[in-house]
Amino acid sequence: MYTWQSIITQLFYIYSMLLIPSPVGITIMQIIIISLCIAFLHTKVEMRFNKKYYNIIIYLLLLTPAIIINNLYALRLQLYAYIMMVLFTNLIFDYWDKKELKLLKAVFLYVLSALIILWRSEGIIFIFILPILMTITYKNLRKIYLVLLMLIINIITYLGYSKIIPSDSRYQTLIFMNPLSVMLQEELKGDNIQEDLEKIDKVMDVKLIKENPSYIETPAYWNYQDTIFREDYKQYMGDFYKAYADIIINNPVEFIKARIKTFLASSGMDESTSKGGAFTRYFSGNTEKSEAISNFLDKYKIMNPINKELKVSVETLLAGVEEAKDTGIRPVFWNVLPILILMFIILIERLIHKDFITTMIILSLYAKAGAVFLTAPASYFMYYLPEYICGIVIIILSIYKRIEEVKEVKEFKSIENEKKNIKEGK
Repeated sequence: MYTWQSIITQLFYIYSMLLIPSPVGITIMQIIIISLCIAFLHTKVEMRFNKKYYNIIIYLLLLTPAIIINNLYALRLQLYAYIMMVLFTNLIFDYWDKKELKLLKAVFLYVLSALIILWRSEGIIFIFILPILMTITYKNLRKIYLVLLMLIINIITYLGYSKIIPSDSRYQTLIFMNPLSVMLQEELKGDNIQEDLEKIDKVMDVKLIKENPSYIETPAYWNYQDTIFREDYKQYMGDFYKAYADIIINNPVEFIKARIKTFLASSGMDESTSKGGAFTRYFSGNTEKSEAISNFLDKYKIMNPINKELKVSVETLLAGVEEAKDTGIRPVFWNVLPILILMFIILIERLIHKDFITTMIILSLYAKAGAVFLTAPASYFMYYLPEYICGIVIIILSIYKRIEEVKEVKEFKSIENEKKNIKEGK
């Protein structure tokens, strides 16, 4: 497993396979945890709104092709998305119910917060966002010293984790490699452009990056990972960051264009997303047989599908790739953009009705999406999966809340009319 999948992922894999000693055990444990997260959401909805069909609607909306397939990917982003959903929905319901924060709930929220901050690199933004969300939700936390305490705890948690388990510095460069490979295909501007490229070259081979352009992946790394980095690259990382920033400042249009290409590919609006995954293509016979996959399937017989043709047909249809690339499934269901647009409408509506926690959570999701937009090293839809899942849930919960508010206003007016009629002796 790659080091940038985090020690948290390693621990999850290890204990999953201890409980279920098979590669499929990881996926089974992931499905169990996802099921618990959905059960948590359904319980909250049932207790708040007392309408069973509300949960049926949520359940169906969380069965889009993109979510179904991603639920079966044993990678950290899948669980990360559901953990974020549990934290945000918990804050929303506690805010609506005007609850105070108790010790047991505080420990529960701290664990969820720590996972969100530590498990993904873009989670660093939540060091500062989560204390704000907690303060908005719980009145008994609205004291300056408590806000500072939460911030200090988050910072200590992050720094302690980073010190004990340092990240792979090579991974940090992938977020620069992808857009840089595209930008280098054009004539870049800047008084110090040559000097900046030389500084970057002291960390990684600029020539290889330029010769392997891609907005959907980082082929320069995957094809030349043994040679692309200089032996003494670590001592030049400080100058590398400054040089890269200088290139972006002097070439903002080229940078944004490169990032937009990656985003569109992530959201199924690019021809590059029409290929199926490695296993799908392996079983379909549309690619050369992979020795690595063959050895894996020979070793773990349980991973072989009962019906290869059915597996390929279902996967290609749900993913909207290969033979199903013209069905429209990819740009419709594997697209975070409609969710981001609908969230903006909900943002305005909730702000008008002074639902400040929902407003701030939506803004935090935009901040996270912005961080991914700027740093995504490849065009994987799963990078936006937390925004996609949390967005769907927040949109539907906000609609339920608005229906409840309208009903309460009608009931209030009805009571006032009755009082008025009684006074008038009618």
